[in-house]
Amino acid sequence: MTVEDRPPAPAAGPCRFGVFAECPHCGGAIAPEHAHYRCGSCGWRDSCCD
Repeated sequence: MTVEDRPPAPAAGPCRFGVFAECPHCGGAIAPEHAHYRCGSCGWRDSCCD
């Protein structure tokens, strides 16, 4: 496969596996953090292991 044959890289943005589009507690923006997502406003973290 050459560089020209590769599909385009996905646009930056929320992971398609994220559960929430925004923080369910404060409505803030959620950003990936390691294997989880954290709200930049209140610090809430969605966790699959809790």
